[in-house]
Amino acid sequence: METILVLTHADETGFSLSKASLEAVTAGKELAARLSATLTIGIVAADATAAASVLASTGVRLLGVSGEAFSQARYASDVIAAEALCRAAKATIVLAPGTSRFTRVAAGAAHRLGGFIDTHITALGGTDTVEATRWFYRQRVEAVISRDVRPWFLLLDAGTHAAFVGASQPIQIEQVAVE
Repeated sequence: METILVLTHADETGFSLSKASLEAVTAGKELAARLSATLTIGIVAADATAAASVLASTGVRLLGVSGEAFSQARYASDVIAAEALCRAAKATIVLAPGTSRFTRVAAGAAHRLGGFIDTHITALGGTDTVEATRWFYRQRVEAVISRDVRPWFLLLDAGTHAAFVGASQPIQIEQVAVE
């Protein structure tokens, strides 16, 4: 059985999720429903609890890495945050927005966890297995990728899913310690 982690991060303010992160949440909810998998959302932000308030209606496990070190995009802090969230969630599939922040660190996190990564994912399909669709060669060749190796990191292109919309509510999240 798969365990899906949606990695998200705050926008420039540091206290609310980026639009691309909310699109990844939608993709994660759809994939988890199709596979009957466990879904967890991990948040990297200066204040992950404030950023998670819009995710209260998802009803899934929320993990956060908070602190001033995570308010701005930096490889050193973001890669250890992503690794810690993946380990805490025991993720087999990691979905993340293909933003500049996660594009820089996802390959490093995948390597640290002994996994694989595919980028520029435009669609997720499959019924019993995960099939990721992406374009190659200036969008002239479409490929459908499936891997058995876990964890499998998938960076989603922006605009491929609708952004998750939820009412902002106070919520408690599990804080993950990062050394």
